[in-house]
Amino acid sequence: ATGVPQWTQTHDGSGLIDQPVALAVSPDGTRLFVTGTSSPTSYVGAFGYKWPDLDIGTVAYDAVSGTPLWTAYYHGAPAVPYEEGRDVAVSADGNLVLVTGVAQTDTSDDFITVAYDASSGTELWSTRFEGSGGGGGPYDLDRPTALAIDPLGRWVLVTGSSKPFGGANERLAVVAYDLTTGVELWRLVRPTTDIDRPTALAIDPGGSRAVLTGSSRTTSGESRALSLVLDTLTGAELASAIYSGADVTAPSFAAPAAVISHNARRFFVGAWGSNADADSDQVVLSYLVPRLSADVDSISTSTGGTQVLALVTEHKHAGRPYLVLGSTTAPGYGIPIDFVELPLGYDSYLLYTITHANQPPLFQTLGLLDASGLGQAHLALPPALGAPLAWTILHHAYLVFDVPGTGGAILASNTASVLLEP
Repeated sequence: ATGVPQWTQTHDGSGLIDQPVALAVSPDGTRLFVTGTSSPTSYVGAFGYKWPDLDIGTVAYDAVSGTPLWTAYYHGAPAVPYEEGRDVAVSADGNLVLVTGVAQTDTSDDFITVAYDASSGTELWSTRFEGSGGGGGPYDLDRPTALAIDPLGRWVLVTGSSKPFGGANERLAVVAYDLTTGVELWRLVRPTTDIDRPTALAIDPGGSRAVLTGSSRTTSGESRALSLVLDTLTGAELASAIYSGADVTAPSFAAPAAVISHNARRFFVGAWGSNADADSDQVVLSYLVPRLSADVDSISTSTGGTQVLALVTEHKHAGRPYLVLGSTTAPGYGIPIDFVELPLGYDSYLLYTITHANQPPLFQTLGLLDASGLGQAHLALPPALGAPLAWTILHHAYLVFDVPGTGGAILASNTASVLLEP
């Protein structure tokens, strides 16, 4: 590499402002997509003054030649001249481009997420996130910072901060949309008395876990690096971490600020902060992702067998009680339990596992996590179960409870399943 650009392109709309903020490359490397804030026209305000009519501007380029392929502008409410692009991503199949940004109304700021056809730039759908906590109230300030697309093509996640009118705190907000239709699947607005501002979002290659990281400033003024792990199916919070060493003020804005490993077992966060001599230092943090895993995925109803379930959490949960539950219904969007959502269906098997802990066919389903935050349970099925149970799928997940403390469930795992074969 010589350091000489292979090509340069300038996008100059007919208005006053064109500012890029994010870019993404198609999976095959043939197209480049840039989004930001643009003013294709001018807005005529009071007394004849012209104000920039700011839109979310997205431009597609041929990655090899730099030739512009298409330009798209998103303009929301006609009477409000302000939209601002924040992030862009491309679907794994290369067919969709997703853009998120801020869209103003007369009284509030909202998340706006727009899907475009990657080949033509045709808008396919757009949707708003309005109001802190989902209330859609006036004068709320909901401002996205990042988005990420499920590698399996099912949904897109958008994160940002949400500040209710009159409130001093800012809440971390996440919303999931169906990638094809834009229909909202779930939302999380995390209660807090602090100022929480997410800056980065990543989804593991299997699409089951999302990692968010950002800053959290307390009412006393202490700034810390905040990280969360979410179940992408339900939005359930699986783990959280606060890092305040070296007076960390916020994760780095340089990409990537958060990444998750290929097997979704560990995630990494980039942060920066100042130490005692006032220097600004780089800090890299590594965390373990709580999970439930199984040694086999099928058991014969004829000969019987055993499935061992391994519970893995963080060290901070050592000594806390856990409960393994199950259902035969395919996991849905979760059953709310205290502060988490259990990713199981509500059926008779779930009720049995609740009322018959540590009884056949499940053993060690209720116990205490060891000194490393680990646990183990197992499913033991006898032979000759019979034809009625053949092809049944059993889904299991575990809860961890805050003891000592509130006593409520504070962690819900992913599901591990087993097929009962003839």
